Amino acid sequence: MKKCSQTELLEILEKKEDWLHSIPGVTQSAVGLNPAGEVCLRIFVDQVSEADKQKIVDKFSEVPISWEEGMEMRPYSE
Repeated sequence: MKKCSQTELLEILEKKEDWLHSIPGVTQSAVGLNPAGEVCLRIFVDQVSEADKQKIVDKFSEVPISWEEGMEMRPYSE
């Protein structure tokens, strides 16, 4: 896995987003920061199977992934 810029991750996500959202349990996806503050692909899931998680990991093997389980992505507000 390599470190990717936000732009690189957005390009990767754009190419694979339809496939990603076809997986049962994947609710949303975004580029953001993981708990360590590193740029990553954030995948929001609700009851996704371990087999499907592994498919996602295999498909996005070149990028860091942060799993967001049972969470909803909301716009930032002050």
